[in-house]
Amino acid sequence: MACQPQCPWGKCKANQRLLNDAASVAWALDGLSRSPPDPKTLPEHDKPFDKDGVCVVIGHVQKPGKHELSVTVKDGIVFLSHLLFF
Repeated sequence: MACQPQCPWGKCKANQRLLNDAASVAWALDGLSRSPPDPKTLPEHDKPFDKDGVCVVIGHVQKPGKHELSVTVKDGIVFLSHLLFF
């Protein structure tokens, strides 16, 4: 799960984009392209973590161990405050 402040320090930028905006942000997990799932399709145990404009569930890994998550900003400004693994 990735989270961002909605308006850092109370000041929103005109071109600030959200983490779940596929036109602005590209995600890859272990080298494979990922899109955040539609919140309506999330399993019930993930729904409380998906907060529009603040946190987005990126996906699940099936095996414990080392994994690589990459984020590419394609358009605008994206603020990423923290990543949570659970």
